[in-house]
Amino acid sequence: MKATTTYYIAISVYLVCLVIIVVKMTFWPVCTSASTCDGWTIAGLAAAILGVTAAFLAILGAVFFAAWWTGLDKRVEERVAEALNTQIQSVKSTINQLDTQIKAAQNSLAQLSTQAVALQKKADNLEASIQKQEEQTREQAKQVQNIAQDIHNLAVQTQMAQSTATLALQETQPPYRQIMADHIKAKQQEQGK
Repeated sequence: MKATTTYYIAISVYLVCLVIIVVKMTFWPVCTSASTCDGWTIAGLAAAILGVTAAFLAILGAVFFAAWWTGLDKRVEERVAEALNTQIQSVKSTINQLDTQIKAAQNSLAQLSTQAVALQKKADNLEASIQKQEEQTREQAKQVQNIAQDIHNLAVQTQMAQSTATLALQETQPPYRQIMADHIKAKQQEQGK
């Protein structure tokens, strides 16, 4: 910044000097009555002034360029640092987003694990309940078979008792009773079938 200001001040001083020289040469002639002037003397003076001016501008340009060049490293470093900071911030925000997503996934996984454990307990309880019910059903089936066997045995015993009673009745009863007993026996057989 200082080099640029110095450069502008130098150009301003040069322009002021140029204006003074042009005004002096215009209004005050170089050649006075005491000396002889020809066109080459004036041309030489003008060439000398332009040469000094060109050299002055070249020196100012070199100084300005050197100042610009020395500040170039700093400007490049600032721009690179700014670009890197932008990239770093972008990467950090991406990492933060990924961290948030990872935490959300971990929370979801923990919830799923808890739910899986609860479901496993329910499944175990259901399996135990089913096994218990199967055992009860088997026991009840055995009881039903036993009851059916008992009923069958009772029916056989009843039938035998009836047959025995009928025979005893037949031996002790007159023949019309025999007909009645046969009729009762036939009905019972029909009901038994």
